[in-house]
Amino acid sequence: MPAVRINRPNLFIVGAMKSGTTSLHYNLSHHPEFFMCEPKEPGYFVDDITWPKGEDWYLSLFKGADQRHRWIGESSTDYAKLPVHQGVPERIRSFNPDAKIVYIMRDPFQRIVSHYWFAVRHISTGGLRQDFYTACTTDPHYIDISNYPMQIHPYLDLFGRDQVLLLLFEDLVRNPRSTIKQVLQWLGVENQLEIDIPDKAWNACPKEILGVCGTGILNRIAYSRAWKRISPLVPKRLKTLATRTAYRTIDPNEERANIERLRRELHSQLARQRDEMAVLMCRDLSDVWPLCIDSHLNRTEDLHRNMTYVDRTEYCQGFYPDFTDT
Repeated sequence: MPAVRINRPNLFIVGAMKSGTTSLHYNLSHHPEFFMCEPKEPGYFVDDITWPKGEDWYLSLFKGADQRHRWIGESSTDYAKLPVHQGVPERIRSFNPDAKIVYIMRDPFQRIVSHYWFAVRHISTGGLRQDFYTACTTDPHYIDISNYPMQIHPYLDLFGRDQVLLLLFEDLVRNPRSTIKQVLQWLGVENQLEIDIPDKAWNACPKEILGVCGTGILNRIAYSRAWKRISPLVPKRLKTLATRTAYRTIDPNEERANIERLRRELHSQLARQRDEMAVLMCRDLSDVWPLCIDSHLNRTEDLHRNMTYVDRTEYCQGFYPDFTDT
């Protein structure tokens, strides 16, 4: 166990986006020996986000940590988004060379699909209006984040295998307590108490998916500073009409053909990357990540029956974006 400086983070959950980092973060936060940052994703070590704010600002986020907290952590998924965000592992190592790195992954193609629906629903930043195939083939970001070998190798090279823990979202879904216990044992936490897992679906997909209509002018107005000032003066009826004009309800089945088209094109590439991760984990991943839509749809019902964990919602939303747990 490395020496811990109070208020200095020594645990980083670096990704992958849409792979259960939020659940992992908040479950660990319920253990008395952990202090997990709020907000969950400060993104400090990304040079074009909050790095310019300086270390004093960053450490202020952990001022609530004290001697009880052996592990002080955060969970910024921007830390594993090469090639968009460069130099993050180097900055973390310079900050704390003894830090522990956790990287949790899910079926890489399902992660791409989930990422797409997230972008569509994210209307506060304009909402993605491209179809699935166009979005993923014109913006490599969606596919690159699922290139897990590319994302994790810089951490392995800088920190060494002993300081990097690789986890699967599918394991976290099926048996959350076993996965959390694995993390605690890896960190040398002797207090293996049962963590109270909150009855809450982190980042659950809503029952109804709303997308932005047209050029998104009304949506941009809705999230502008000017609208915040004048909104109290606008009649409710007019707001309702504007909302109906600005957004449309999206049927996820509209994208099924596009999803299958991209899956076929990416299958060989993702299979090679899956096999590379299997070597790193000393584990066969072909059954866990079959990279096949129909296989995921058929397995979802079996998984759902066995899950006592709220993240079954997050698991299913990749191919059922309107899925809600009941």
